[in-house]
Amino acid sequence: MMSKSNSRSRLVKFVAIGFAVVLALTALVTFSSYMYTRNNTTIMNIADNIAGVYSGSAARIGPLNSNQHLNVLITLGYRNDQQLQSFLSALQNPQSPLYHKYLTAQQFTNDYSPSASAYNTIVNYFSSQGFQITTYNDRVTIALDGTVSQYDSTFHTSIYNMRSTTGRSEFYAPISQVYLPSSFAGEVVGIAGLSNQYRAHFNLNIGPQFTGSGSSEVLYGSDLQVPYQVSQLYQKGYPTSETIATILWGGVDASGNQVGAFVPSDISTYFQQTLPAGEPTPTIIGYPIQGAAPPGSSAANDNTQSNYESTLDLEMVGSMAPGATVVEVYGPGSSNGGTNSELDTALADILSPPTGAPSALNNVVAISNSWGGSDSTDSSWQASEQQAAARGITVLASSGDGGNTGSGSPSFPATVGFNTYGTLAVGGTTTVLSGSPSSDGTGTTGFQTQSVWYNTPQSGDGSQGGVSSVFAEPSWQSGSADANGVITVQGSGRGTPDIAAVGANMNIYITAGGSSGMQELWGTSVASPLAAGVVAVMDSYMGSNLGFMDPLVYKLGQAEVNGQYAGAPPFYFVANGSNGMFSGANGYSLAVGWGSINAYYFVEAASGTTSPPPAATTYAVQFVESGLPSGTSFSVTLNGATSSSGSGTVSFSEVNGSYSFSIGSVSGYTASPSSGTVVVSGSAVSESITFTASSSPPPTATTYAVQFVESGLPSGTSFSVTLNGATSSGSGTVSFSEVNGSYSFSVGSVSGYTASPSSGTVVVSGSAVSESITFTTNSSPPPAASVYSEVNASSSNTQFYTLPGAEEFTVANSVTVNYVVLLLEGSGTIQFSIGNSFQGTGVVGLTNINVNSNSGTYYLVSFPSVTLNGGSNYYLNVYDPNFTGVQWGYTTTSSASVNIGAVQDYWYGVNGNLHHDNSYPDIYTVGYSTTAGASIVHGSSMHTIIGGSVYHIPTESILFHYTLSYPSLKISMSIKSRY
Repeated sequence: MMSKSNSRSRLVKFVAIGFAVVLALTALVTFSSYMYTRNNTTIMNIADNIAGVYSGSAARIGPLNSNQHLNVLITLGYRNDQQLQSFLSALQNPQSPLYHKYLTAQQFTNDYSPSASAYNTIVNYFSSQGFQITTYNDRVTIALDGTVSQYDSTFHTSIYNMRSTTGRSEFYAPISQVYLPSSFAGEVVGIAGLSNQYRAHFNLNIGPQFTGSGSSEVLYGSDLQVPYQVSQLYQKGYPTSETIATILWGGVDASGNQVGAFVPSDISTYFQQTLPAGEPTPTIIGYPIQGAAPPGSSAANDNTQSNYESTLDLEMVGSMAPGATVVEVYGPGSSNGGTNSELDTALADILSPPTGAPSALNNVVAISNSWGGSDSTDSSWQASEQQAAARGITVLASSGDGGNTGSGSPSFPATVGFNTYGTLAVGGTTTVLSGSPSSDGTGTTGFQTQSVWYNTPQSGDGSQGGVSSVFAEPSWQSGSADANGVITVQGSGRGTPDIAAVGANMNIYITAGGSSGMQELWGTSVASPLAAGVVAVMDSYMGSNLGFMDPLVYKLGQAEVNGQYAGAPPFYFVANGSNGMFSGANGYSLAVGWGSINAYYFVEAASGTTSPPPAATTYAVQFVESGLPSGTSFSVTLNGATSSSGSGTVSFSEVNGSYSFSIGSVSGYTASPSSGTVVVSGSAVSESITFTASSSPPPTATTYAVQFVESGLPSGTSFSVTLNGATSSGSGTVSFSEVNGSYSFSVGSVSGYTASPSSGTVVVSGSAVSESITFTTNSSPPPAASVYSEVNASSSNTQFYTLPGAEEFTVANSVTVNYVVLLLEGSGTIQFSIGNSFQGTGVVGLTNINVNSNSGTYYLVSFPSVTLNGGSNYYLNVYDPNFTGVQWGYTTTSSASVNIGAVQDYWYGVNGNLHHDNSYPDIYTVGYSTTAGASIVHGSSMHTIIGGSVYHIPTESILFHYTLSYPSLKISMSIKSRY
């Protein structure tokens, strides 16, 4: 596992699985035949593979403190073992009537657990030796808590501190054989905890936090909802009834004090920042065992980096399974990892929760393990995995991070694999996603590429796999031609991994080292909890647990290799890259197994159906009030959206999920409930809200004016507003009267205009409310004006642009104007004005023109002399009386480089934006004379208006030509230039 900051900063190595343990326990019990009598009690030697007695070369340091407490787990064998194996086999056979007909915890106990009398006999024996006893309802395990002297006496041995002569590590272990009463022969199959020699470890290498930078793609858990197709399964409902468990251990601070495994607020912050809006937040529970510290802020002081692993696991599971419950079961922390006793006890507590354990453990569907060790056996663990398979619980484990070390050695518990039960081993991939980056997964559209996770030969990190030397190849592997062909090249045992998930460049939110923020990690510790979340969602969607998945995984993988899926297949094969020893493949590989799961098509293939992913289905969510006076409005905020109504019911429409709500205040009344959560799960939801008067008698509802004031419409034009279901109309102002509350409104359409805002919400809170509505013209009617450019007077080449609604010009120096030339076409009357505001107000020059021209005629328009003051803004407006309020004009400025006293330097509109035309350096301006029939000045040339037409000399051209078209009238103005 590697680490980097939220700014996609520095890389930090996180090798989460380097579990260098040798769990010297086996699945089968072989007792020594050696017996002798001590104190009139016949006792029997317990084989080393049952008791975990150290058998290597070590030097004795001295006896372990006799008063030190140890936790030891005793595991008993099952009754009816052959019947159990037959039942487990039938669970995986689609032709069997028992296919996926899982047992409840009580049914399993009734059928296969040791008898109550046998169990109680052993419990009573250890109790008589003075141990504190924890019993389990499934009668499979017994947890002991006692002193070293008690264990020495009970097991007829001595527990010493030892030092290995090879690895120089220190540990404690019995120095002689372990004995129990011979009457227990055939009952006890495992004793874990008399030694701490064999420990589980993660190999973390975390550098400076929250600093640095990197160029690789860094992900949030929610980025993978779409690529793994779990988001499609959410359409049927979020996995709010599912529980996923994780197994780890806590940490210690620099002084060796126990600290919590994680900071709960870190987990909730991660979900708040990264889960898509509307998705339910997972419920996170920490369950410490054997004296471990509870979750809390103390985890930020962890000196062993186990808080990184715990935080990672919980945030990854929850990102894949929003709304699910995630329980982390963890033992006490230490500076050198967790013991087999703690891990075996954690698994036993999940399967048979003792008094005080979280009730959610009664509904576990998947168990994720982000730790590992050397390829070995553990009969206590394996016995628990049999029960998990019988009850439909999927056990997953990361395959390890040492894939490129050259050893090809797989790790426990990923290697546990039998014909009828075992672990789903998860390797790691590196991915590039398609879509756009986002903080909540909403921009992701799928996988662009996937490859084997591998961090160069020097780092020692990569997706670990290989062939077990302890577990034989199970039938579901040997029965797959593709997988068996790969495995048998390397050996004759169980191959790992089985599947893969993202194992690189993952962000988590964590508090550590005095800082809080996003941190980048990598390792198959990322992959296992991601896959566990996917399994829980698939279980929820199917309405039936997948349980021991390995036979199904290999069946579907082989079918995909055989080309049996015409559409999307259940796996994304990973053919790119290698872990330094094994390469990916279009099929099975010892680097990433069958690749990653496409959840939607996996469940389709598992059920034998093929259909496109379902569309999102929405359901009505209604809040029905009682207690308010008739017509009184109330509001509800659901999932961030607020709606109100005076009809007694506020309605929403939502997909499946869990949504929080709050009720808006209503003056004089109290709402119950005032907030809460509604769960949508395949049907409409109705929530009753009761309002109670806060005074007696109930207050009289006070109403306040709600006014909508318009601007932009011609005087006298009517408009309408619908508020809270009632519609009213008027000219200039539309009024309502409402009590306190939040009200939705919409503005009715007015032909030729667009309202802004056209809808929204007003809140009445003890005073009148005024809402401004601005109307702007659109193309029906009047149409927008257009401008085109002619290369010369006779050219037909034109280019049209859209003009703004009105044009403004600024006069740098004072000028007197009393004539202008307009090109007018059509039949009717227009008004032309120069004014200092829009819509004809503040007019300083005004004239009417009667137009009767089919081909367009230049008109010399005169009006009383108008003086335009330098530095002031003016507007040119053209009106058609049939469309009062329509304005037209252009913006200009004055320049000393040409005739003073002329309006000049033309501006024009393109795509709604004003532009100043400086492409022609010699712009000749149009001047205005004070006598009728006078000439229009173009630089040094004069041209006379004759009979309403303008005559052009050959060296001139019409550079800009404005046109405003009405149904029966076309109005144009030209500015001329020479070049």
